[in-house]
Amino acid sequence: MLLAININNTETKVGLFRGDSLEAHWRLTTAPSRTPDEWAAALTSYLAQEGRSTQEVRAAVVASVVPPVTQGLCEAVERATTVRPVVVDGSSRLPIKLDVDEPTAFSTRSPRRSCFGATRSSSISGPRRPSIALPRTAISWAA
Repeated sequence: MLLAININNTETKVGLFRGDSLEAHWRLTTAPSRTPDEWAAALTSYLAQEGRSTQEVRAAVVASVVPPVTQGLCEAVERATTVRPVVVDGSSRLPIKLDVDEPTAFSTRSPRRSCFGATRSSSISGPRRPSIALPRTAISWAA
């Protein structure tokens, strides 16, 4: 299973995926003072409440706009699951082009703009598919 984590300024959203299916999701307050042990305990607890084991997690991704929280949460994921997460942030090399002057300066405050659960605006009548939505930016796939 894939553990997808989206760290925003106010809330951190966590999703557990089996393939394309979102099996469970949680929201936590983003607290820069929270230690890796506290993050790991929260993740382990939420997984257990869903009847899941930390050992079911085979991959993890962390998307973050809050650098002070990123490292501690990554340590927590690795401690809880033994999986080292892939980090996606403003400095990540991705096959997309962000049409903004400073990609590390934007923020995603809307729950709809989270790493998981967001939908493309053109697919209102179609199936809901997870996608990454970035605010106020023009995105084009790099060739």
